[in-house]
Amino acid sequence: MPMNYVVNPQQVKPDITMNKEKGFTEMELRWIFTDQNAPVKMCSVGHTVKVPGGHHRLHHHTNAEEIIIMLKGRAIERIGEKEFEINAGDCVVIPRGVVHSHKCIEPVETIFVYAGAGATSLEATGYVLDET
Repeated sequence: MPMNYVVNPQQVKPDITMNKEKGFTEMELRWIFTDQNAPVKMCSVGHTVKVPGGHHRLHHHTNAEEIIIMLKGRAIERIGEKEFEINAGDCVVIPRGVVHSHKCIEPVETIFVYAGAGATSLEATGYVLDET
């Protein structure tokens, strides 16, 4: 597979494995940069689009910090015991091991970064679903 330095998320196929069983509802995820398609080893970057009511249940990552950049929309982000409303333009950091969730109030588009895990899989981030 060729290494990419420039990627448009719309040219990447959605990851259809991100489903309710893994804690995702009404969300489309595309992996932009991973160790499979870019010269990165310690991070991965993705793009998500969610509809109102779309959410990602409580979970944490044992191998990666997560950074979320809100491109558009409004959502409620829970980090640990605190809940925050996040809006277009906000940037969120979630430390490794901290339980968090995301629920959309209106249509949302984000870019996210997993720092510490380069592979195209939640397993590489040490993903643990805390809510069934």
